[in-house]
Amino acid sequence: MAISYCSNDSSLLASEFISLFRSVWNADLDESKVSMSLKKSINITARDQSLVLLGCMRLVGDDYLSTHVSEVIIKPEYRNSEVSENLLK
Repeated sequence: MAISYCSNDSSLLASEFISLFRSVWNADLDESKVSMSLKKSINITARDQSLVLLGCMRLVGDDYLSTHVSEVIIKPEYRNSEVSENLLK
């Protein structure tokens, strides 16, 4: 299966991020707040050929000196694949 990576995925929807998040954690997230958070971060994504979100790494920073990894979320069925490693490259 071909997996594509996007280093600043501005097309990432809050609804698909929430779906990915819930595949790992049982949490009730507010879609409007998630949308706002995604707009303030750099979102590196992994998608399959059907553009289904397989993983996401969010980077947040102070717009000057510091950037850090906020989350790395990988669908459970892809955890032992190259997705995690490639998101960090």
